[in-house]
Order: sequence, then C-alpha cells, then structure tokens
Amino acid sequence: MKGSFRDTNGCEDAGGEAPILVEPVAEPARDATFRDVVSAIQTGKKDEALQLATALVMHDPYSSENHGAMANALLAVRRYEESLLHARRALALDPYDLDAQNVLSQGLMKAGRIEEAKAALDEVLWRAPDSIRERWMRAFANLTLFNFKQGFEDYEYGYLASRRSLRSAPGRMWRGERVGSLLIHGEQGLGDQIQFARYISEAAKRAGGTVLLEVSPQLLGVFENMADKIWAPTSDRSVPVPFDAYISLLSLPHVLGVTEVEGSPYLRPPALDLELDGARVAFCWQGNPDYSEDEDRSLTIEEARRFEGAAPFVLIQVSGEAPFECPRLRGTDLAVTAAILERVDLVVSVDTCIAHLAGAIGKECWLITPRYGDWRWGKDGNRSPWYDSIEVFRCPEGDRTIPIQAIRERLLARFGASTERKREEATV
Repeated sequence: MKGSFRDTNGCEDAGGEAPILVEPVAEPARDATFRDVVSAIQTGKKDEALQLATALVMHDPYSSENHGAMANALLAVRRYEESLLHARRALALDPYDLDAQNVLSQGLMKAGRIEEAKAALDEVLWRAPDSIRERWMRAFANLTLFNFKQGFEDYEYGYLASRRSLRSAPGRMWRGERVGSLLIHGEQGLGDQIQFARYISEAAKRAGGTVLLEVSPQLLGVFENMADKIWAPTSDRSVPVPFDAYISLLSLPHVLGVTEVEGSPYLRPPALDLELDGARVAFCWQGNPDYSEDEDRSLTIEEARRFEGAAPFVLIQVSGEAPFECPRLRGTDLAVTAAILERVDLVVSVDTCIAHLAGAIGKECWLITPRYGDWRWGKDGNRSPWYDSIEVFRCPEGDRTIPIQAIRERLLARFGASTERKREEATV
C-alpha cells in the first residue's frame, strides 16, 4: 500500500500546526497498543515502534493515546518536530494526558527549546504536583538553563523516579549537619563523579569530621587526596569503616545550597615520568558505547580520521581501532590519563569523562558536543560555567562536519608547522 493519510480535522485545536502526515504500513496492526510501541522503543526496535504507532493512528486518528504513541516513536528516531506535532495533537484531544505532556517536554528538550520545555513541565506540575517523572525532567531543563537551585532540588526526585540508586548502607542520609564521619559515594558515570568531586572539600568543612569516599576504581588515583579514606565499591557493597551519615556525590550541590558554579580547577594530577614522543594534543573521539545517547556524542572512525596530520597527537582512547598512527594511552587508570593531560598543550574530546578530567585540572579543552547536548554544557554558546578551560564546539542540526573542520583548521594554525617538521625528521 502506497500513499499517505492526511488528518486535517481539528488541527486548529492543536495550536494551528500544519496537518499531521502519517506514512502507513502495508497492513495496519489494529491489535497493537500504546504499550507495544513503548516496549519496542525500550528494546531498541525503533523502526518497528514507528510502524506500530503509524498503524494505531491510522486505525483511530482521534485517540490521544495513539498520537502519544506516535510522538514517542518519532522522538525515538530523532524526528523531533514531527514528534511535537503529534504530542500537541494528543493534548488537543485530551489536555490531561500526562504521557503526551511528557513526550512533548522531551521533544522540546531534544529540539533545544529548553524554556518551552520548562514551561510545559511547570504546567504539568501545577496540575499534578505529585508527578515525579515530570519533576525529574524539569531538573534537566533548569540545569541546562543554569538555574542551579531549582535544578538540583528537582534532581533529588531521581530517586523516586527510579533513575538514581540509593546506596544501601546503614545510617542516615546527610543533610548538611555536623557529623563525626561522612561517607560520600560515587554515582553514575566517571564524568559525573569527576564533575561533582569539586564539592567534596566544602562537604568536609560543613560536616567537620572524617570524610570517607567510595568511587569507581578508575578514579582512586585521581581522588586519593580528597578524603581521609578512599576505596572502590566491592561486590557485596560493604563499607570497610563505620560512619555516621552518607550522601551521593551528585546530591552534594542540593544539600550545600549551590546557586552558582565556580569553574576553576580543583584536581591535581600525579607527577609521573611519561614519554609522549613529542605529542602535544590529547585526542578522545569516543565515549562509552553502552551509553544510550552515545550515537549522538561519539565520532565515527571515519570522522576521527579527519584529524590526521593536524597536530602531534596522543590518543586517549583505550579500546577500538586507532584512526591513525601516533602514541596511544594504554590502561584505564585515570590518574595516568590526568598526568598525560597535564603534559600536553591541549585536549580535543567528545563529551566523555576525558573532557571532565581536562576541565577539572584546568587544561585547555576543545569539546565536540551535539547542538543540544548534555545539560552541563547549556543550550547555546561556547562556554559553560562548570569548567573555565573548556571551549564548546556544537554540531548544528547534528552535523559534526562543521566543528570537526573548525577544530582541524585551528589545530593546523597552532601546531601545523611543528607537525610538518616532525614528519620531515621521520622521513630523513
């Protein structure tokens, strides 16, 4: 079956948007449900989800739930503006459809319309103050806008939204009072732990007692001087010493009442004897492939190869195929990585822990990020209050060609002559 289904009825109720176009599947699965669409998205079957959602809308174009399913499916395949049309159509049919309001907010966030997303979430929470999912989402809208007080307050709802895991430990959660001993435990990824480690010293002053720190094993050498005792979590999650209260690293800004962020360096790399073979620029082109948004942030090997010859590089990438021949980091100890970053002139990185590490030690870093990337880099501009030494290169409309070319040209202007000399010496 070819062609399209055009629903022009009632579009004015959806805010005057253009008519919604739906590409039908050959045989609409009329027994499909909203939950089938969500399940397909969650299991990575995005094209199947879009087909199921299309069938639902064809079968009943006046169902709020069906348009909500379509909005979710389109969001999953990054067709954001179309997703917004269907979300608005769903809300025109049922203004109290929280699922539709949720996907509308997500679509606005992905499209970089952060203020609109926040306003939509404020509206939901005015109507339904106990909507935990929407409060968790509003945290990211506020943090992207650098509204830190409200953002970190809402971020605590991540525990209730099952997006953050509480440390299973005896004792009480710390709320800023003086205690004899305080356990601070790492949470989420390596970059998150590096970013929020800046608050350990202030927490220690506030608590007034012994500070215990539990972080990922790769960070032990980086954080060794930041607490009285430090360790990596064990399989049984036991705590080797007694403590009075505990808190997550990522909850520290809320408890400490952070309203502004200071971007100066706060980590000191270890002094290691390293031979970099003349390398002056550290290059990281990929993040953790298991991260749900990794496709948006990591470069392909072909994109990484476009930097070849632009500078004397050392590759800060411990796995995968090297894009070109040059010195390369071996091992995953981030203390060694930090020492390498300290020795080079510049870091070029995608949005991963390497960028956070460079910013934390105050090393100049050129960061390649999606146009509307992670909340910590804000919604626009080339600077973030989190790190004074990081310059942000955004990808307009998801096109990484533009920042790659801009960075390559700046690298050649800064290091090209020395790179050419090194090539000539190698051929003599």
